[in-house]
Amino acid sequence: MVAVDLLPQHDRVNPEAVLVRQPREEAPFDYGWPGAAWHPEDDPELVVRAQQWDDGPWRWTLFVRGAPLPAEALRRVQDTIEWRPAWVL
Repeated sequence: MVAVDLLPQHDRVNPEAVLVRQPREEAPFDYGWPGAAWHPEDDPELVVRAQQWDDGPWRWTLFVRGAPLPAEALRRVQDTIEWRPAWVL
């Protein structure tokens, strides 16, 4: 599993989004504030949306605070991801 904080240029402290890649069969990532996407009752004032897609054996989840990304913006995120397996020596 890989989880990466995505920080807007104006705020280098508080992530506005987290991008997670994990095997599809694993339970959904729910650590920290992204967990509010699956458990909104834990913090009703924190609105977190999860947008998911599968790529081969991987499930990608983009967690964003507030409104989900529009489809075009989500496609741009997906298009920028270049995943390569580690080199085997």
